[in-house]
Amino acid sequence: MDRIDKILRYFDPQRFIEVCEARFDTLRTQVVANLQTKTGSSGKRVNSLGVPEWATGATAASLQTQVEQNDDGFEVAFVGRQGIAGVDEGYSSGDVQAQYASFDAFLLAIERWAQAKEGLYGIEEIDAYAVAANVWSKGTVLYREGGGTEILFDLLQPAVDDIDRQLSEQLGRSVFTMLNETISDYA
Repeated sequence: MDRIDKILRYFDPQRFIEVCEARFDTLRTQVVANLQTKTGSSGKRVNSLGVPEWATGATAASLQTQVEQNDDGFEVAFVGRQGIAGVDEGYSSGDVQAQYASFDAFLLAIERWAQAKEGLYGIEEIDAYAVAANVWSKGTVLYREGGGTEILFDLLQPAVDDIDRQLSEQLGRSVFTMLNETISDYA
């Protein structure tokens, strides 16, 4: 058995991917729960309606673990839709204008959002045009109130730390086993 095969026997890349995927799946579940329940962030309102951020589920559906192989090995990442950072910080008017090509395109998105909120939370009627105009010119309520960190950002570092701990433990066990077997081969 050559050295590379022997190393791969102990350092199974698939196990590392499984650790990342499992922890990122837990992270996704936590973020979705926050989207479904948070009405305030860092002590501030998330939106002017006083209801959770959850509307269409598009943000939650976009959260996924991606594994890509490259020349250096592989990379595991937790990704979401464009503008995912705004779920915690809110969106400035510049963020909104950069994401949508025109006010009309943004208004269409806000109309879908308003219909989802009305149906989900039993809100009488949301003036989608007024909401769109306000956000287009001033940014979201969360952005204007200073943003927050509880929905996604505060969960990221503990997830990364947990992955680091689990992978370090896996490597430690693998190195110990490999050295132990190597020493046994020479004993």
